[in-house]
Amino acid sequence: MKKMLMIIISIIIFIASVCPVSAAAEALSVTSLEASYADGQVSYSGTVASVVKAAAVLLFDFDGNLIMMDTCEVTGDGAFSGTMEIMLTHSGTYTIKASDYDGGAFAESTFAIDTSSSDDIPKTGDNSNITLVFVLMLLSGAGILGTVWYSKKRQY
Repeated sequence: MKKMLMIIISIIIFIASVCPVSAAAEALSVTSLEASYADGQVSYSGTVASVVKAAAVLLFDFDGNLIMMDTCEVTGDGAFSGTMEIMLTHSGTYTIKASDYDGGAFAESTFAIDTSSSDDIPKTGDNSNITLVFVLMLLSGAGILGTVWYSKKRQY
């Protein structure tokens, strides 16, 4: 009987150490999250549970790679917001995740951007005709080959 009681107590202690009681509170640390991207800035905002004082915000690319992290203070009414200045150059769906700064479950929000627009191509001001450059290059090569051929013929 004593052995059985010791085994049960050991199992309870093991389970309590592996799954702490605070895990239930972590699930609700960030209650809402919204994100958007415009003009080189990722803007985010959300709300948290009343006990949270700061939030950690992570930005992931479309492949799931972490590309930026930010932290922000939570106001008295449980809201947080901020911006990340980053130029996103690839089209795709990006993910923002936020959590209590001390750790906890992540809330998630996504936004998509499309960089295939021709408006994003920088204007260089170079309007020269490239055909003329290639014709001059071919004529130069032909002149060099002709000169080499003539000089070898003259030596014999």
